[in-house]
Amino acid sequence: MLRGASLAGLLVAALASSSVTPARLVNARIAARSAASGLDREVRTLISSRPGPLWIGYEVAANRRRQSCCWPSTVEAGSGCGGCRLEEGKGAFRPEPADPVPLEGSPRVRVLLRAEGGRIGRVRAFSEDCWLDAGGLPLVWLEGVRPLDSVGALSQLPSDEGVPHLIRVARTHRSREVRRQAMFWLGQSGDPRALVFFEEVLRR
Repeated sequence: MLRGASLAGLLVAALASSSVTPARLVNARIAARSAASGLDREVRTLISSRPGPLWIGYEVAANRRRQSCCWPSTVEAGSGCGGCRLEEGKGAFRPEPADPVPLEGSPRVRVLLRAEGGRIGRVRAFSEDCWLDAGGLPLVWLEGVRPLDSVGALSQLPSDEGVPHLIRVARTHRSREVRRQAMFWLGQSGDPRALVFFEEVLRR
């Protein structure tokens, strides 16, 4: 069970970036890589050079404290952050030893992109206090991700998933720059839903 903020809200909450590889990652073959040349460029380089399945991750600051994680049952929700298995269909797990129950939500978010066959198939986001199991796959941790680059990650999603997220961000995010970036990627998408959204904006 995944609880907490929406994927889009987490994904574009970047106000700052981190260069520290996170704890609470298990069953993963982790390698660090700089994203100084830009998140989009690094992601494209990785997915074009590694056809096999892998996860790409990075961390950004949230615009407010929150907890987004997985628990084995509703009874355990709220009793400290559980663990999420990243590979589809694997569900939640209970980390051992269990972490203390936090007094408030996490100020940081970890974003995970699953790549296979030269494309991004899934994007997931969790608070930094959530344990993650990568299912034994390689995980490339990107350091130095610049603010606002996370918006571009939404554009890597299949259109049925990414476009609705981008529209939601363009409508509701508190930051003008984040909304502007979301509208830029919508304009690049060529999706009819983006055109309808732009028409709504012009009619205001």
